[in-house]
Amino acid sequence: MISKYFIPTFFNGDKILKYLQIIDELEADLVISDYNINASFAAVMAGVKSVFVTERHNFTLVDVEIEDLLVGGFDVNQEEILSAQKDLNHLFKWLVKSTDLIITDKLFLDSFESDKFLKSNIGKVYFTGAMYFEREHLQPLDFEYLKIDKNSPYIVCTVSSTTMLSKNKENNFQFYIDSYKRLKKDIPDLQLVMLGNSDKPINDSGIVKLPYLPNWKELIQNSSILISHPGWITVTEAAYLNIPSLFYLSSFSEYHELEAYRRLEEIGIPVYSGNDVSELYNILKKILLGEVNYSKPYTRLSPTHDGIEEATGLIMELIEGKKNE
Repeated sequence: MISKYFIPTFFNGDKILKYLQIIDELEADLVISDYNINASFAAVMAGVKSVFVTERHNFTLVDVEIEDLLVGGFDVNQEEILSAQKDLNHLFKWLVKSTDLIITDKLFLDSFESDKFLKSNIGKVYFTGAMYFEREHLQPLDFEYLKIDKNSPYIVCTVSSTTMLSKNKENNFQFYIDSYKRLKKDIPDLQLVMLGNSDKPINDSGIVKLPYLPNWKELIQNSSILISHPGWITVTEAAYLNIPSLFYLSSFSEYHELEAYRRLEEIGIPVYSGNDVSELYNILKKILLGEVNYSKPYTRLSPTHDGIEEATGLIMELIEGKKNE
């Protein structure tokens, strides 16, 4: 994981040197990094003010429990994993201490050690909630072309493009279909809209298969439920738009989203991992009947609805020299 993934992606000497060159050539005054660790390292090395915008409070492996990796089916060398977690934690702490401003859209929970460390850095670490920005110049959805009956209830489900194992993506869609067929017995006009598994819209007895849609806001705002992997961009968007949602992991082998899964579970957002159709059916039925209250957890995820404005203000303060003086 370290040598074949972390080093080439996050701690790449070639990329750091390239960023150093760019910073020098442009005589940059500020570097804003959206979890681009290499750019952040380069900014610190160059002595340039830096902002770290992150949806993660540490490197992925640090916040994953050994027990969850075992449940995910991994053959775990515990000594090696613990050593890697310790080293990565040191590296992330150095980055935090060396960066001028850290902005996160992920709420802090005392049950996560990484959160405790970030919160201890008062004055440079800020939680803004959802940093949602409306896309411009998007065409309204043509529901007729998409073969969706807008006047009947529908569930939107999607599989993250970052799904680590291809077999999980295939199994996810079949699991959704099996659960939907059981729900349809209770709600005959219910539709299942599956994003990302067809080149063109197809409707097969209420199961609608669609390609990726740039304007999915309108789609999910009209939906009865959104089912998605717990990618944090989707989580914050659902909270900002107040979309009834279920966040699903096919198994804990998708460990890169386990930390978010556990976080959502703790604050009371519906989550599920596994392949038991009856269990998923029961959770979805509860949501469809309005028995899940999203107001409190969604308020925690997006407390002000002004995340973009707050983040921009913090960055402007740093640029103008009003912060960290």
